Amino acid sequence: MNSIILGEEFRDVMRVVCNTMDTEYRLKCEAILAFYQDAIASYLSGRHLAAFDLKKKGKVWIITECSYRLKGALPVWRDEVGVTVSPTEASALKMYFDFALTDTEGNVFAEGSSCWGVIDLETGRPTELESLMTIEGTNTASHGREPLAAVKEAAGTLVHKVCPNDLDFNYHVNNIGYVADALAARPLNTLRGTVIEGIRVKYLRQVFPGESLRFLYDTALPDAGRMLCTVEDGDSPAREVCRMEIDFRKDTPADMAIRCRRSPEKP
Repeated sequence: MNSIILGEEFRDVMRVVCNTMDTEYRLKCEAILAFYQDAIASYLSGRHLAAFDLKKKGKVWIITECSYRLKGALPVWRDEVGVTVSPTEASALKMYFDFALTDTEGNVFAEGSSCWGVIDLETGRPTELESLMTIEGTNTASHGREPLAAVKEAAGTLVHKVCPNDLDFNYHVNNIGYVADALAARPLNTLRGTVIEGIRVKYLRQVFPGESLRFLYDTALPDAGRMLCTVEDGDSPAREVCRMEIDFRKDTPADMAIRCRRSPEKP
């Protein structure tokens, strides 16, 4: 079955474990991205459209943009997380998947969307989706093309050499890796008492082993607020790799209440 029905839903269940939680026992930003992508991969595999299926045809899925916003308190260590994904909008070259994550009570705590396309491994050119799959139904959502600003004057920088841990099975930097590396420059005083409320990422090109990445930040983010990050490669002149917008906010009473279920008192 190589068909996708717009609007259909697929649900999976994950769990918050040691490598998906932050210093406060809460589900990490990167884990939210990993959970919804894993659910989409499971959905596609049931339709023989997973990455390993397309690779046999010389094709590969890529993510061009993604975003999410928190709607409630983050789950903590050992909590189950429900993940629901749905293909909601398709064009000749792109498909949007919407997603929602629920806590142990079934309440949505995060929701967002991501845009996917397929490229040819040999030429690097986009491939029309209907040459690989049948898309049934009509679009059930419309996703705005909201621009994402680039950093013009950097308040801080971080240089990262691409290493094996950054790569996925396509041997390019995994899309979540850019977010994880960008957050590596997060001030320590934002690790406790603040939470990542939302993120938007626009991916512009692939990066491969041997390349370097330079992260440019528009603010040092002393407490909470919005941070823009532009990622460039190490070429001269540098080329943009992706742009990010990350929103931080201070903990709410709900954040602190759910965290107290797991986190021991700290001095």
